[in-house]
Amino acid sequence: LVAIGRLSYSLYLWHWPALVLGAAWIGDDPGPAETAMLMLIAGGLSELGYRLVEDPIRRSPRLRSRPRATWALGAVAVTLAVAVGTVTAVRRPDISTGVQAAAPQLIAPTTTDATDATTDTTTDTATIVDAAAPDPTVPPAPVRIDNRDDPPLDAVITALSATVLPDNVRPSPYGAGADTSVLYETECHQFMTPSVADDCVFGDPEGDITIGLLGDSHAAQWFVAVDAIAREQGWRLLAHTQGGCPLLDVVTWNRGADAYFTHCTTWRDAVIDRFVAEGVSIALLSQHWGLLTGPEGQSVPADVWARDLPGVLTGLRDVGIEPVLFLDSPDPYDSAPACAAANPTDLTRCEPGVLRNNERSVRSTASGIADDLGVGLIDPHRWLCVDETPDDEDDTTRCPVVIGDILVYRDSHHLSNTFVEWFTPVLAATIVPFIDTRR
Repeated sequence: LVAIGRLSYSLYLWHWPALVLGAAWIGDDPGPAETAMLMLIAGGLSELGYRLVEDPIRRSPRLRSRPRATWALGAVAVTLAVAVGTVTAVRRPDISTGVQAAAPQLIAPTTTDATDATTDTTTDTATIVDAAAPDPTVPPAPVRIDNRDDPPLDAVITALSATVLPDNVRPSPYGAGADTSVLYETECHQFMTPSVADDCVFGDPEGDITIGLLGDSHAAQWFVAVDAIAREQGWRLLAHTQGGCPLLDVVTWNRGADAYFTHCTTWRDAVIDRFVAEGVSIALLSQHWGLLTGPEGQSVPADVWARDLPGVLTGLRDVGIEPVLFLDSPDPYDSAPACAAANPTDLTRCEPGVLRNNERSVRSTASGIADDLGVGLIDPHRWLCVDETPDDEDDTTRCPVVIGDILVYRDSHHLSNTFVEWFTPVLAATIVPFIDTRR
């Protein structure tokens, strides 16, 4: 223990570089044996650093008698450290593979029975109206949105065999974190504030039907598609999202802010009041399944979803707003852009893969609640993943992180804006028939 104490400062300096650089050299998470080896290396470097650098400088008679030389040496050392750190931070290793990918071709899933039923219902109603039967002002009942019978996109299936990062991928892995929608440039995507932003009207401001977008950043990630559809269809869109704020009536803990988010309930209730005042008739809702209950890092469990989600959905209906629930998008285990940059010739290492237990149970619980209440449900997994175990439709195992020349994720759990923009026609084919019946 005395010997370890003698080396404590050197160990403090050397253990982390040894572990991090060693893990990068090994190329995988070190096991116990590898970790022990790396700690022994750190110990050896610490002994060398102590004997050759730390102790000689600390006990140097020349430096002790020349304070200015000591200060100069310290300044040089600090400048050198800052320079090395800066160069390391901005350096972008070459990740070129020599592969060029074509832009993916988007073929929307085959028109579902729900869409056909919507058309048939409209036709039948028109026939009845011509016969002067019911009140022609009563619209047909909207067919519920449910994409769970849709197959994966053809482009997704093709992407499973394209496991090399193309040189022309967009966004670049090095800049993917900034690939967000224009909603992030407004005050309509908020953070840590209980008040509701003003002037958050998008789509067609003169539209004859008003829809809303509500939730956390996993609702905001769909904005570019919803806004484009609203403009094309003549819908007025109110978009109010806030980072880390759940749909559920639960206080979450935010890792980035290192704080409990007690402001979210006030903000969410105010948004719903705004929706009512602005005549919103349909609200698209989404929440990241991985929001945390506390610093210990536990995601909001399924029993809390079972407790709170029915009240959220029925509460909206009570004020005349029909909810449509977006389940969460696939969730990689780590930053997909960083992983792609580190594994440019084997992108399978970066795929979200098998669902975590809590994600599986949350999806099952939320789906069951939507079914019980007849609420519209959109599950992005059905489009973006290929289920390799068809007997268990909740166990999706292949979700490519690059489709054609598009990087699907901008970090460890958000879809890239480039991908969502490309994906817009699929979403349009799903929600337009439903909203048109409400119109």
